[in-house]
Amino acid sequence: MLTINLLQALPKTPLWDRLARDGRLVAAGEVEASGRESNIRFRRPHDEVVATWRRCIGLRVRPGAPVRPLHSSVRCDLRESSHRPGSSRPTGSHLKRGLTLLVNLLLRVGLLAAYRRPFWRMAREAIRHGQVESLFTVGFVSYHLIEFSRDALRGEQNASFYSARARETNRPAQAIIMVPNHR
Repeated sequence: MLTINLLQALPKTPLWDRLARDGRLVAAGEVEASGRESNIRFRRPHDEVVATWRRCIGLRVRPGAPVRPLHSSVRCDLRESSHRPGSSRPTGSHLKRGLTLLVNLLLRVGLLAAYRRPFWRMAREAIRHGQVESLFTVGFVSYHLIEFSRDALRGEQNASFYSARARETNRPAQAIIMVPNHR
């Protein structure tokens, strides 16, 4: 899965050591005071780097763009295995949770999303080959990648997952639904 971040140097890593030697680390206090997205002095102006990050994020939210690589992943899964052994028989609570997830997926992605056509192309192939787990995974991951990207374009997400810069937003936090991968 592709994630797009600004580089952030973490302490006690070779990157940190190299940037410290080159005088390219920004002190924590300066990062917070300036509202920077990274603790690295890039060779290009910081605002230009952040603008490039936003352009990259913008390319990821084109209709269908986040679904395509995941669709390729489903094709790969189909070639690698036609059957994955389950750990146990489904219980009533598992079936109820699965049905709830399916309704959310069909409503949010299959009916309301701008990228519903590429989703349904991928869904048909997954269903035809009995890969319902892949359908759930691709649907939820695509949804969350697209929502993150849209938030980022509005300036509601940091350009680095490790950024010390706090974002304040008026939107309620969205739950991330984790789908276990039984490989």
